[in-house]
Amino acid sequence: MSQNFFRFFVVGLLLIIAVSVYRYTDRSVLTAQGGISKDEVAKIVEETLLTNPGLVIKAAENYQKTLDQKQNEDRQTSLAEVKPDLAKATFPVLGNPDAPLTVYEFLDYNCGYCKMMTPVINAIADANKDVRFVILDFPILSPSSEDASRAALAANKQGKFRPLHDAMMAHKGALSKEAIFDMAKTSGLDVETLKADMTGPEVSEQLAKSRDFAKRLSLNGTPSFLIGDAFIPGALSKEALMEKIEALRNPSAPKNP
Repeated sequence: MSQNFFRFFVVGLLLIIAVSVYRYTDRSVLTAQGGISKDEVAKIVEETLLTNPGLVIKAAENYQKTLDQKQNEDRQTSLAEVKPDLAKATFPVLGNPDAPLTVYEFLDYNCGYCKMMTPVINAIADANKDVRFVILDFPILSPSSEDASRAALAANKQGKFRPLHDAMMAHKGALSKEAIFDMAKTSGLDVETLKADMTGPEVSEQLAKSRDFAKRLSLNGTPSFLIGDAFIPGALSKEALMEKIEALRNPSAPKNP
């Protein structure tokens, strides 16, 4: 749970409690037999929150769990609808393009965790000819993220996606157009053609499609993976990723509890 979400949730919860107290006491016969004053109710609420702050935390955690469960259920429904469209779409591929097993990765070229995953993915793609990684751009971190995505898609048109992809993922710090074009030149790309293709209709359409898939799956971060019927947000170790791939290879095998 993010700190901002927790802060807003707690403030909202306290406001609800405060409003409820006043609504309740306004309707109560405060001075009747057995009645309770507004100040006494407020004091009870205050003492409860001070002596049991865990109640607020627990309420926030339970609410977040409910939201997460609902989001996962919605995403599974969306995944069933998205997968046929994903299978027909054309995006850059790492590994054997004709491999029977497909792992989809949504990434941002300024994402540190995506950069950490790159050598893991490359190693798996190089060592397993039955696995391919389809790369979908989800540039959300900065304007230069979109520049990098467009450059990668344009590089794919020249058959040099991986050299530029790897170079941008290995780059330290935020990317800039100048740095991207320098890496493109070092990667053997025709930079002027790359620049033209970056703003061309084919690249724009591919980027719009990958964003649409991300939207339909309610993605909110990178990296995110689709492996079979599983949606996996966040980075994975090589072992964990291979475990998911083995489940694709042997769908009938018993799964670890």
